[in-house]
Amino acid sequence: MTAIYYFLISAASLIILLILGSGIASRQFKYSVDSDIKELLPQDFSQKGQITSENLHNLPDCVQHWLRNSQIIGRERIHKAMIRQKGQMKTSPEGKWMPFAAVSYYNVDQPGFIWHARVNFAPGVKLLARDKYFSGIGSMLIKLMGIFPVVNLNNNEEINQGSLLRYLAETVWFPSAAVSSEIRWEEIDPYTAKATMEYKGVTGSGIFKFNDRGEVVEFKANRPRAVGDHFELTPWSIYLTEYHCFDGIQIPSKGEVIWELAGGDFNWFQFEVQEAEYNF
Repeated sequence: MTAIYYFLISAASLIILLILGSGIASRQFKYSVDSDIKELLPQDFSQKGQITSENLHNLPDCVQHWLRNSQIIGRERIHKAMIRQKGQMKTSPEGKWMPFAAVSYYNVDQPGFIWHARVNFAPGVKLLARDKYFSGIGSMLIKLMGIFPVVNLNNNEEINQGSLLRYLAETVWFPSAAVSSEIRWEEIDPYTAKATMEYKGVTGSGIFKFNDRGEVVEFKANRPRAVGDHFELTPWSIYLTEYHCFDGIQIPSKGEVIWELAGGDFNWFQFEVQEAEYNF
């Protein structure tokens, strides 16, 4: 009985220490993310003025239709944006869906983002995640309970290009970025256009597909995917299914993200936008 008693006391003490340590680590993680956000977001806007019809003249017709439908014509350029979302994700085709809540911040004048998420890994157990793209450099950090590193990747060719492609895809949430000097457009057909982004020596391209209403419904690119200790260039698709007006701008509000693997599509990320704010 005495041995069992001491075992239970030790186990309870360990759990209490883990809970306390997790709380401290979570606060430290958030403090680090908040510092990154302050560094990312511009204080002074480098490109003043509104988006006008003249800004659209050299773009493919389907891209022009999208930007007009987004209701950005006559509005101030978007310099920074915040997107709050919820959804579910999984880490492998056989894995379970894990609910998450996340917020993203974007610098549009100097392309970059911070994505911060809390993922319910198991009852009472959370993953804290932070994806960062700043000054052309990408990084990914995931910690179990805010303490134990699960993923920690930073500043290599594949991460930098993958982060650039993610930023390019997510311009659907801050559409005036489409007229920036870093992005070049080519028409493929009346409903499809190729966008090529070049920034800080890194280049990436993706295909945007539009519907009759001028909504982006699909984005496709070949994106580096982490596989063990290396990366594989893999078809990566985003499908956008609903739109909503936030802060006067029409943007996608629901969608899913898919890796197209040799064994079949891996639908790993499903999201819903809850809030969007611009130039705050």
